[in-house]
Amino acid sequence: MAEGTAPAQPAGETKGWKVRRVGSATFAISRPKRSRRKLRQMRLKNRRRAR
Repeated sequence: MAEGTAPAQPAGETKGWKVRRVGSATFAISRPKRSRRKLRQMRLKNRRRAR
């Protein structure tokens, strides 16, 4: 490994995203679900007000 380079991550494992090969040139890409804590914080901060 050369100096100053970051270790390589496996393909499809960048920042939690999942990549699954479906066909020859087709991929199924999915993102990780938000945790319960984050969902609660988002709901508290972004209250929906009456119109």
